[in-house]
Amino acid sequence: MFVDFSMKSFFALVKKKKKGEYEKKVRLPKYLDKAKGRMTAHYERGALSFKKKKGYIHLSKTEIFVKLPEDLNENDIKVCKDCSRLRKNYS
Repeated sequence: MFVDFSMKSFFALVKKKKKGEYEKKVRLPKYLDKAKGRMTAHYERGALSFKKKKGYIHLSKTEIFVKLPEDLNENDIKVCKDCSRLRKNYS
């Protein structure tokens, strides 16, 4: 999904450059570094399960469980961004 977005953006800039609407140099998108260039994972509510263990979020079709903070109710969660840092990134 992110590669697709980056390539579409690149080709749109190439078209603008040919028309003279864009002045700067157009470069191909780069690949992310294996260790440092991690993307944030977004999990919609449909990809989360709260039934297997009480007080934990289970990522569907995986064996990953993340402890739910005590002050957060499971009914309040709509999207989980990077569940490993749930304490800071819940909405």
